[in-house]
Amino acid sequence: MAAGAAAGAFAKTCTAPLARLTILYQVQAFNHNTAPHCLEAAACGGLSPGPSIRAAQGMPSMLSALRYVIREEGLLALWRGNLVTILHRVPYSAVNFLAFEVSKANLRPYVINDNVRRFTAGGVAGLAACAAAYPLDLLRTRMAAQLAAAGTGAAYQRSTVLHALRRIVQQEGPAGLYKGLGATLLQVVPGLALNFCLYDGIKQDMCASLQSRQQQLSASAAHGQVADAPGPLVSLAASTLAGFISATVTFPLDVVRRRMQVHGQGSHMEQLGYVQTWRSMYRAGGPPAFYVGILPEYCKVLPGVAIAFTVYEMLKETLGVPPQH
Repeated sequence: MAAGAAAGAFAKTCTAPLARLTILYQVQAFNHNTAPHCLEAAACGGLSPGPSIRAAQGMPSMLSALRYVIREEGLLALWRGNLVTILHRVPYSAVNFLAFEVSKANLRPYVINDNVRRFTAGGVAGLAACAAAYPLDLLRTRMAAQLAAAGTGAAYQRSTVLHALRRIVQQEGPAGLYKGLGATLLQVVPGLALNFCLYDGIKQDMCASLQSRQQQLSASAAHGQVADAPGPLVSLAASTLAGFISATVTFPLDVVRRRMQVHGQGSHMEQLGYVQTWRSMYRAGGPPAFYVGILPEYCKVLPGVAIAFTVYEMLKETLGVPPQH
């Protein structure tokens, strides 16, 4: 648990700026009269363009969005919500990695196929971790989705964790802390199941391949035994590939859950269901609407997953945790 918690917290802090950009794209924060207004006014010589121009130009580039956030809110704004992210990631990662290892070991007598066992254990891990830390995930999304309007700068309202928590409970009731949980489970469970399955499978195959090569180069090498602990490069390669595939497959589900988490804040606003959100997004932008923000997502997920799994494996070895296959 300690290894998983530390690995998750470290990885999230490293990728926090890209995580916030991804959320801002997903919830269409740049679609309102904020970032596009400012960015396009600069491009038009200081004249504010009409709505038709803003609609035609669409989303700002990732670099333009990054510059806008820094200019209007300051550099540290890229880590807005990172405290609650760490508070969320520590129990989330601890439960996640522990549940995966325990489930994979306990399923061994009942599930013969390694890939099925890995996928099932990953799904169980995702379910347990998500249910344990979901209110903090909701708070993280709400805080990261706040964006200063053009010209307001640092004076823009910045919610603290307690203030954001109190406001959700007052406006939406205690059930508001679990708003979008169903959509989150639909994205997180298969996403983590696929991620763990791919990572564990690729890691074992790479270790076996390296062991076989070592046996061929050295007659005195042990025969028929897969290396117990993967080296850092093996973990980096396996986790990066697994993260890329799982992120691509599950990203549309993540966009939907983010929209549900921030849509209808307050009891007076309409609450859209999961299917309604899908339909609304499809009508508004077609299939591309489900991949808005995929570039910063890749930039965030690939190093994030690589750091998390690599640090996790290194900490397990340092703490003397025996490897499980």
